[in-house]
Amino acid sequence: MSDRVVGTVPGKLMVAGEYAVLARDGLAIALAVGRLVQWSVQAAPSVGHLAVTAFGGTNHIGLNRAPAVPPVGLMRFAHEGLRQAQASWQGDLCVAIDLTVFGDQDGRKLGLGTSAAVTVAAIAAWLAAVGAVATDAEVAAVARSAHFSAQDGAGSGYDVSTIAHRGAVVYARSPDRARSVQWPADLAAVALFTGQPAPTVDALARLDAMAATLPAVRSAAQQVVAAWPGGGPELLTALAACDGALRTGNPVADAIFTPAIAVTQAFLADHGLVPRVSGAGGGDCVLGFGSPDQVAIAAQDWLRSGGLVVACLPADLAPPSGTQWTGADHDI
Repeated sequence: MSDRVVGTVPGKLMVAGEYAVLARDGLAIALAVGRLVQWSVQAAPSVGHLAVTAFGGTNHIGLNRAPAVPPVGLMRFAHEGLRQAQASWQGDLCVAIDLTVFGDQDGRKLGLGTSAAVTVAAIAAWLAAVGAVATDAEVAAVARSAHFSAQDGAGSGYDVSTIAHRGAVVYARSPDRARSVQWPADLAAVALFTGQPAPTVDALARLDAMAATLPAVRSAAQQVVAAWPGGGPELLTALAACDGALRTGNPVADAIFTPAIAVTQAFLADHGLVPRVSGAGGGDCVLGFGSPDQVAIAAQDWLRSGGLVVACLPADLAPPSGTQWTGADHDI
């Protein structure tokens, strides 16, 4: 390749299935939203490199020899994604790949799955570099393997699968499979940043204490998946039950439903929306579901109060690719 090729990958917001998706029979429904990571690739004159710019800093690593020191942070995910992509779609490593992360607010992460998006972005850049075409499922499989490896086997894989498939995605962990589903008619949603990031390591540490709660969380997710196509009051009722399942009888509910979460939930409820903590709780984003008019008013009022609106849906839903990724795509 000679010309510079640029594209983007979305972030993710979980709708239902938090924590329980980590189990062998895990199930989740999630949304691919916005443009979280921009990737670019072009031929390098001599030595290839991988660069990741995020949270105010840039890290570089050479591609023509093994790193002298194991990569850390987001570079670890990007490097592993690129390494496994190169093994799947072989080509010349003499390319310059640059990844830029947009998902922060004053240096605070927004809970959109940055490490997953960086992993998928590295794979997308490699596909462009070698001119390869891959299906959503193929990209998701390589991304899951790379993300598991970079995260020492932790995680469920729903995040990279959602980002790879885009749109609204139902993910089942065993066997790993994901399918796109249509956004329900007449449904709208807004994702608000609570102002408090939620470290992933803290969420994973709660898992053992929540064992008795997980079947109810999974059952609530099943109800959302079943009600999703029809939308309407049945879906809103199912969404409301998810927070109830996560809270009732949960020994770490206070760590999940922090004061920042509670304030954001109350704001959404006051605007007539059904609040739904996105992901593992503890901070980051809260979703509010309802009518388009309710969502528009809530978004305006949150902005007026100085808050950050992360996404308005379905407008910010990343459109499904139609099953294929290709290096010819821009803004994928």
